Order: sequence, then structure tokens, then C-alpha cells
Amino acid sequence: MTKGAKRLLIIVGAFMAYDYATRSPLDGMSQGLLTDLISGVTGLGMNISQNGIAAIQQREGTSSSVYQDNALALNLTAGTGHLLTPLDKLSYSLGDTVPAAQIASWFNSDIAHAAALVNRYVTQPLTQNQFDALVSMAFNLGGQLFRNSDGSSTMILSALNSGDMAGAANHIMDWVIPASITDRRIGEQTQFES
Repeated sequence: MTKGAKRLLIIVGAFMAYDYATRSPLDGMSQGLLTDLISGVTGLGMNISQNGIAAIQQREGTSSSVYQDNALALNLTAGTGHLLTPLDKLSYSLGDTVPAAQIASWFNSDIAHAAALVNRYVTQPLTQNQFDALVSMAFNLGGQLFRNSDGSSTMILSALNSGDMAGAANHIMDWVIPASITDRRIGEQTQFES
């Protein structure tokens, strides 16, 4: 192997490690920044509306303290539904207070990532409300909304990309685990259908 090839492998490896450390645990390596850069952003090219942003903020709530999102100690959350990445955990621990500027930065980054997922995977035209509802779901679920662990399309993505918007609306309710999230999904389904 040449020196140039070794350097390239080191750079790609370092980038992948950074990519992993800065992504939500819900996204995994296969749906991180490196994949975004290699594959390019394709699809709709839509932006979330102010109403969509407000709906996500209302659904998520905001906490200035780091807390456990569920029973797993690994799932630390803060801000507006921001699941702390391995890199975030170097600066913040359970119970820490997070500055408002950091909360805003995380939220803007998380919204952009969720919108990029919808733009990347959905190929059929969407109304603004449909797009906003899907961004809300992607914000909450990450890349698993569109891709199964084996890389195949989820039922909601298959319905969306075949133009079956009524079927896609029905598949929103496939994502009600835990049951406490049912009201959120009903709100996203209503938003999608309006």
C-alpha cells in the first residue's frame, strides 16, 4: 500500500470516528454525515416551516438540564429533545445545566438533520404539512424512520415513495412505542393529513 493510500485510510477513519461521535445513537454509522457526503443530498429540497418548528418544540418540550430519556442510562437528553452524542457526553453528564446557546445550536442542527433525512429518502412531492410532520417524526426517530436495520425501506417510506399518501398517514401510527408517544403520533398524523 502506498503512503498516499495509507493517509487516505487514516483520514477516512478519523472522519468516520468523528461522524459517529457527533451523530445521534438513533442514526448509526450507516446514516451519518459521511454517507450524506458520499451519496449527496437528493430528493425534495424542502425546508421546514415555522409552524413545523413550533410543533416540534411543543411536542418535545425543552429542558436546560441533562436527564435520562428512558431507563437506559446511555440515553441522556437535554435541550429540545436532543439525544446526547458520545461527543456531547464529554462535556455534559446527568443533571448538568446546558447553556441556552448550546440548546439552540443543538436544536438547529437536529432540525437540519431531520429535514435532510426526509429530503434524502422521500422522492414523491409533499405538501408543507406532510413534510413538517415527517421532519417531526425524523427528529424523534432518526434514520430508522426510513430504513430498517437490514437497509430495506420501512413501510412508511415505501408508501410515501409509491405516492400512497393515505397509506403513509396510516403507517405513522406504526411508530407508537412506547405507548406514551401515541398523542405525538396522532398530532403528526393530523398534521400530515391537513
